[in-house]
Amino acid sequence: MKLFVAEYIEIIKLLFIGIAAILAYFQYWSANKFKRSQYLSELWRKFYTTEKLTYIFQALERKDKEAFKNISESDIYLYLGYLEEIVLFIKTNPFQIHKINQSEVLNLFQFHFYYIYYNEETKKIFWSKIIDTEAGIEAEINQFYWSKQRTFAQVCAKKIKSY
Repeated sequence: MKLFVAEYIEIIKLLFIGIAAILAYFQYWSANKFKRSQYLSELWRKFYTTEKLTYIFQALERKDKEAFKNISESDIYLYLGYLEEIVLFIKTNPFQIHKINQSEVLNLFQFHFYYIYYNEETKKIFWSKIIDTEAGIEAEINQFYWSKQRTFAQVCAKKIKSY
């Protein structure tokens, strides 16, 4: 028996290292999954505890042009920054295990993006607060800077239209 173990000690070491690596990866993956769910719930909580963000979303939901008269430009930028924070943490490939799955974000925030980028009426209400013309709004939205948000908004629009 001693001879057998001594003869294959290198293979046994490699086997133990392989098992340890698999267990370490599983632990890392599950810890990241928990962190992602915590971060997603924190984004959700931030939205509903920030009165300005909630007010803007409700005004968009109602298509309330009058409500937008009480919304400042800085509040519009705050809302856009919040959406940018969300979209930056969306997983774009399977190797980004530290980011949030698109489907999880989609379930919570689909209308937030849809109203800003795809619903013509709400898009005009929102963007006209900081940009004067419809052509200017379209030019702004189509800039590269907003491409991640626009791409995610397309996914949101497809999901909403599939209802």
